[in-house]
Amino acid sequence: PDRYRLLQGEAAKRFLRLVDGSASPDDLASLNDQGIQKEDVQQCCDSLPPPAADLKRHERSKGGSRLLLKAIWLQHLYRLRLRSMPLHRILGDLNRKRPGSLKPDATCIDIAAAFERAKRFVPTRDLCLPRALAMTDMCFAAGMNVEMVFGVTFPFSAHCWVQRRDLVLSDPLDRVLPFRPIMVLS
Repeated sequence: PDRYRLLQGEAAKRFLRLVDGSASPDDLASLNDQGIQKEDVQQCCDSLPPPAADLKRHERSKGGSRLLLKAIWLQHLYRLRLRSMPLHRILGDLNRKRPGSLKPDATCIDIAAAFERAKRFVPTRDLCLPRALAMTDMCFAAGMNVEMVFGVTFPFSAHCWVQRRDLVLSDPLDRVLPFRPIMVLS
């Protein structure tokens, strides 16, 4: 259930209507029955503030060497986990790490800066998922409650990113704006 699927026929039409926001209750029920869409996806995405800013508007931190090394290590760790574990289990494990007490925004900006620096050492092309998992993990460990967002666009393309409220941490704002959120780990 956590692999990409090639949808054809009526299932593809129903999925397209889901993504463009015109899905009927019958469409949603059919997609849910096929395990393509869960009943609570729309509800979770409705509470997500739309992305409005990225780190370009904030004073850039360099993030310390310790944060940089942890960012590199966690991205490699999540790439390995994605090869050996189902995504739903990884997300469940990560969600259990969600912090109870929260720290100020400066911490997430430092973490995001460390991930930006880590791009020199870790390939990022088509690796948004391990990057978002690693960044979310680091933010949770630092006491930051962030959202990991999965989105799609057509022609079909999928992407995931990390945001705190309306601030995109993992990507430039223009990279995430074309995507319609379909699932949020928050």
